[in-house]
Amino acid sequence: MHITSYIAFILGLTLEILLLWENARQRDKPARKSGLEEAFLSPEKQLMVALAVFAGLLIGVLYLIGWDDRRVYIDGLMSIPFAAIIIGLLVYGLILPYLLPRINEEAALSIHIVVALNLILTRPFELPWWPHYALGLGIPWLLLLAATLPNKPPPPLVKAGIYWWYLINLLALTLQTDFSVLNEPAYTPLPLGEAFVLGAGAIFLLLHAFFCLRFTLMLSSVINPLGAEYMRLVIPQLFGDEQLPLVQVLLLQAFAAGVIFLNVRFDIAPNLTVVTLLVMAFAQGIPLLKGSEIK
Repeated sequence: MHITSYIAFILGLTLEILLLWENARQRDKPARKSGLEEAFLSPEKQLMVALAVFAGLLIGVLYLIGWDDRRVYIDGLMSIPFAAIIIGLLVYGLILPYLLPRINEEAALSIHIVVALNLILTRPFELPWWPHYALGLGIPWLLLLAATLPNKPPPPLVKAGIYWWYLINLLALTLQTDFSVLNEPAYTPLPLGEAFVLGAGAIFLLLHAFFCLRFTLMLSSVINPLGAEYMRLVIPQLFGDEQLPLVQVLLLQAFAAGVIFLNVRFDIAPNLTVVTLLVMAFAQGIPLLKGSEIK
């Protein structure tokens, strides 16, 4: 990978870790600051701004001195920080799901729509339309919509099922993401925007992919009364009841669908880059939007 693309990748990876860490630290704490203060004065946000400025200046300097074509490989010196990142992913993905954002059924529905629409439009897998795409994607959409419409939160075990399907969607997106570009001797540099999203998406998706393995085992244990009780205790840490008005959610989903349609039609950016951005925005944005209500 070219060094400039590598810096953008590391920047996206680092900013996503800081954002997840800040969201976890602020979880369940009452807001005491104004919107502007809360947006910019937290230590994580200040560090994020500083890192973004530093990375931008560093990339600019590399272009000026003609070193932008230098290549970096993760199997060399860079294997040490990447090994630390993998260990962190295993700890916070499998053992302590501290960094995972808490979602709600609206976020799960929106993410399913984004992932399903991308699969339908791009057909990355050679599967017959019926029943794989129609039943496999349409029926979960109807079930998620049915869970979203009532004016009260679903039962804990229903939340667990919704969360599991949310993880399956993210796992499907993870399997489509090509991480081999990190160590390929590419002759053309990966665009900075794509490298940035790849870094941020790598942390977000791999955390959920690891946790999907554990959560599947947890979900299979609910047939036991003790397992069901444990799930009722765990699910509030992963699933929130804060809701946006349904009209706003539908408008956001329509906007996301329009973005995907236009991108597929006019090939503005790589499909997975756009889908990853939308998925991260829904997962981390909907439950935290100001003015949300409790059902």
